[in-house]
Amino acid sequence: DAITYSVECVRGFNRPTCSIDEAGNLTYDRAPNYERDTEKELSATVYASDGTNTTEQYITITVNDVNDVPPYVLGPYSIDVNENETTVATITANDPDSPDEDFVFTLGGDDAAFFNLDASSGALSFKTAPDYDTDEKTSYDITITASDGELISDEQEFSIDVLDINEHTPVFVTEANITINEENRYVVTLEATDQDKDDRPRFSMIDGGDSAVYHINNKILVFNFTPDYDTDERNEYAVTISATDGRGKSATLDSSVTITNINDNIPEITSPAEFTVAENNPSVG
Repeated sequence: DAITYSVECVRGFNRPTCSIDEAGNLTYDRAPNYERDTEKELSATVYASDGTNTTEQYITITVNDVNDVPPYVLGPYSIDVNENETTVATITANDPDSPDEDFVFTLGGDDAAFFNLDASSGALSFKTAPDYDTDEKTSYDITITASDGELISDEQEFSIDVLDINEHTPVFVTEANITINEENRYVVTLEATDQDKDDRPRFSMIDGGDSAVYHINNKILVFNFTPDYDTDERNEYAVTISATDGRGKSATLDSSVTITNINDNIPEITSPAEFTVAENNPSVG
């Protein structure tokens, strides 16, 4: 007698429907997905009938994982690194087929030559510690792939930016001892350098000494009055200037300003314009 089959789906991913053909081939309405489906077993009751008698069989189907999904490299994909440090990051990856998989990492991209990448651990580092203040480049672009031994991830782009750290103190270029001519309010243009590339020193006066007789205008130290060597009680003044980089480092300059005399006055004859003398006297007065 011909055997006919029927099936009842008992348990499975999202309670699927299933069917069985005349040859006894059991199929489900969709293929199971090991990574997505929470249930890893399917079950059904299969019935076979010869038209008179019917028998049934409860079957369990175990879903096995296969390596069908490539790994992918995890972020962050934009990384900031302080200058003078070689360590960049530890690169990691994920594989839906096997979250605990050991990966092999490969380095590529335009700036790969500047870096080392440990293929097993994912440790990414600069070959030479970057110096923000002297290096031509402060931003780097690389790509990294991860392999699970069979499948390879897409190339993942990484951007690495080197950050400036405040490692240098401003250094004054302006001389400490300054001499200017009287009747000149302009004293000196203040100058200082800072090896931190992006730092531009700013100047101020420290209270005390003769700071009250000066002000700073656009980096220029200026007297608040016009000094006159001939009439002023003093011709020497002291002031302390501070140069700060705005990030916590500063330097001071103890400056002495000396006023020099210039020939700015015309001689004046103080004797009378008319004299009276006796005859036979050669001396006038």
